[in-house]
Amino acid sequence: GGGSMEERVQELEIGALVDLDDTQALFIVMGSTRKPYRVALGLRSASRPLASTCQCMDFRLRKHECKHITLLKKTLSVEKDNANWQEAAARYVREGAEE
Repeated sequence: GGGSMEERVQELEIGALVDLDDTQALFIVMGSTRKPYRVALGLRSASRPLASTCQCMDFRLRKHECKHITLLKKTLSVEKDNANWQEAAARYVREGAEE
């Protein structure tokens, strides 16, 4: 516990992009205890009430963006409401491939 949101977010890291289709990009984000969480980014729709989802307890209980989603969106420069999520995911794939 404790620490600012900034500090907590710095303990995290993006593991990998594990799935990508027309509706969402699915990433693994490593939590501060090195536990991997699946974070999905997409656009809100009738079948998808929340644009971003995470498997962590914080998100599941409170249904708002947790630190894992915050880190992913910040790192990938994802805009509000995930408007550019496809571009951001594609850019992540390209940059990862260059390493």
